[in-house]
Amino acid sequence: RREFAGRSLPTRARLLAERLHDRLGLQGGDASVLEPDHVLIDRVLENRTGVAVSLSLIYLLVARWAGLEATGVAMPDHFLVRLHGNRPVLVDPYHRGRTVTKADCARHLRSTGHVQVSEHLRDRTDREVLIHYLRSLRRAANHRGVPETQQTLGRALALLETD
Repeated sequence: RREFAGRSLPTRARLLAERLHDRLGLQGGDASVLEPDHVLIDRVLENRTGVAVSLSLIYLLVARWAGLEATGVAMPDHFLVRLHGNRPVLVDPYHRGRTVTKADCARHLRSTGHVQVSEHLRDRTDREVLIHYLRSLRRAANHRGVPETQQTLGRALALLETD
């Protein structure tokens, strides 16, 4: 928190990225292979490699611990973190914490056939972030062929997804 005092939000985003990527060594893993080691938070911290939603969860926790207001932003096949302030900043934990603009995201979404840009760029509640994370865990369990885990995660998702 002391490092962030009196700093602009873009500077805070850069300091957060330096801490998590340069010092801790976090990095994005091969997104095409959904291994439990790249999804489970304890293994991501141990191996320093993760998928976008897992790295974003770590970012959210560290940013909030440091006194920043942060929310998740779920895009198709990707996950970002928004740091809130006078001028919010979008951070991409999967790509070493680089900042991206809404315009960059909108361009990417439109180029991949997504017309509901604002829906994909909205802040997600903590419950929605957890749902995205559990879906990734379930896909990893499916990849590994662990039916008991898939069923347990399916029940957890069913509970969270009901209103």
